Amino acid sequence: FGNVSVLCEQRINVLLEHDYTINWPNDVENVNCGNGVNLADTLGDDDISEDACDLLAISYSDQRFTADDDACYKILRTYDIINWCEYDGVSNPVRITNPTFTNAGPRLDVVVNSNGIDDVRINFSPTSIQSIGRWEYVQVIKVYDDMDPTVTPGTQDACLATNVVDDVNGLGCGQTVSVPFSIDDNCADDFFVDYYLVAFIDDANGDGQVSPAELSTGTSFQGQGDGDPFGSINGTGGDYTLTGTYPLGFHAAVITIDDKCGNLIEYILPFTAEDCKPPTPKALNGLAVDLMATGML
Repeated sequence: FGNVSVLCEQRINVLLEHDYTINWPNDVENVNCGNGVNLADTLGDDDISEDACDLLAISYSDQRFTADDDACYKILRTYDIINWCEYDGVSNPVRITNPTFTNAGPRLDVVVNSNGIDDVRINFSPTSIQSIGRWEYVQVIKVYDDMDPTVTPGTQDACLATNVVDDVNGLGCGQTVSVPFSIDDNCADDFFVDYYLVAFIDDANGDGQVSPAELSTGTSFQGQGDGDPFGSINGTGGDYTLTGTYPLGFHAAVITIDDKCGNLIEYILPFTAEDCKPPTPKALNGLAVDLMATGML
């Protein structure tokens, strides 16, 4: 009979099915800048599971808004998750909302069988949502700040003879002054800054600082015009400078700083306007004197 060859054929059909879960992050309402909280990691790999026929990619973008309550500011973080094995590349994402009655973000379970029948569940409850492989979710993050801003004074510009003027608003000689200072805060990078001048302070102990008792010895311009008839404070971000032409004497700028997060401080910035111009001799025309035998006047 001889050898008989038997030909066997096995046919394997691979059916495309999708099965993945996304645990969206809950809204956050207790993030405090003073605690150094990292806002970047609110949806991680542990929050997503997928099968071999799925390939999920995650991206997010932030929008920052001024809060309308006691929070410092509010971040709307929009997540965009695409299943590249399912998405058609054209359709707009399906937005998932966060139920207000839970203490956790919504759970999304997606199963699409080989016949294209969708089973999309939110928090294990069936929905009529049809999956197109792209999902969007907005997380609300409220940021609080309970730490005061801090001030670091700079060095007053050196007194220059060319900066001395003969008269300042009828108060005699004066000097052009420039005094820098910086503001730092855990949360804010922009501030409300206001101030008033207290002039001619008696620095009783000569330490160049101003105590409350010494401040009361000066002339306050609080509530008078802009609070300083001789100069102004200008700056952006955290860098500011007091500039102006001030009458000679020891003065202070009483500065109020608001970090726009509910924290308000007062800071006293002392400075001195001094006469550093040496006397200049002038010859008087027509003046004649007799010389002594020694040649001296």
